[in-house]
Amino acid sequence: MTTYLYKKEVSEEIRKEYGEDTGVFAYYNKRISNAVKLDNGGYVLIEKPSIITRFCYGYSDTLDGSEMQEAGKSAHNARTNPECFIKENLKPLEEKICDLYAGALVYKSYENAKIYELCFDDYAPKRYTDISFIELSKAEIERLVNAYKEEIKKLTKRLNTYLKRYGLSKVYAWTYWRDE
Repeated sequence: MTTYLYKKEVSEEIRKEYGEDTGVFAYYNKRISNAVKLDNGGYVLIEKPSIITRFCYGYSDTLDGSEMQEAGKSAHNARTNPECFIKENLKPLEEKICDLYAGALVYKSYENAKIYELCFDDYAPKRYTDISFIELSKAEIERLVNAYKEEIKKLTKRLNTYLKRYGLSKVYAWTYWRDE
C-alpha cells in the first residue's frame, strides 16, 4: 500500500491558510489519510473513514418501501453477520468510486491553499456561481479511484482488527417506521 505521499506539501498548503495553528495540524494529521495531486498542482484530501457501528433500517407499508420483516432481517444481519458489518462500512467508499466514474468536479475549498474538495452535484455550478468548479481529467479520476481503492484496503484491515477485538458486541442496529 502506498503511504500518504504528499504529507509535506499538504502541510505547507495548510500552513498558507492557517499559519502555525497546532490544532489544525493535529486535526489533519489525525483525520487525513491520503492526498491526490491534481494536474493544476492542487490536492484533494481523502479523510480516514470512521468505523460505523450504528445501523438504521426503515420500513413502510407502501409499495416502494421495504416491509417490516425485511427491515428486521437487515437489522438482525447487521448485528450478527461480520460480512454485513464490513459491507456496510465499505459502502460509502464504494459509492464514491461509482460517483467519480459518473463524473466529478472539484472546487477550491480554501482561499490561500491549493486544497480542493470533490463535488458530485451536477447543478452546483449553476447554484453557486461565485465558486469556480473544475472538471477532472480521466487521469485525475483514475488517481482518485486508486486512492479510494487503497482506502478500502486500509479500512478492511481496520475492520478485521476491530472484529477480532470486539466482535459485533458494540454494533447497534434498529428499525423504524418511515413515513412517506
